[in-house]
Amino acid sequence: MKITYTDSRDGMVLIGFTDERGEHEIALSTTETADLIGALRTSLEEAVEKGTVLADELRMMADRMEARNSAKATHPSPDIQRAS
Repeated sequence: MKITYTDSRDGMVLIGFTDERGEHEIALSTTETADLIGALRTSLEEAVEKGTVLADELRMMADRMEARNSAKATHPSPDIQRAS
């Protein structure tokens, strides 16, 4: 599997990827995206020996992504117009 693009539209995170069956796209809500990042973080921590530079860098990157996604989830985009 190879990720070909990421984007956002209508409050959803879009991920395009290809595999042996062709091209695919999935759309995830903010909550689903945060859950996916959390699951990947757990898997990476289990797969990489703890105490290595790589493990530390991956953990710091995951912390930054989690903080950024939490901030986005609690502060809607100014592009979204609110109904009066």
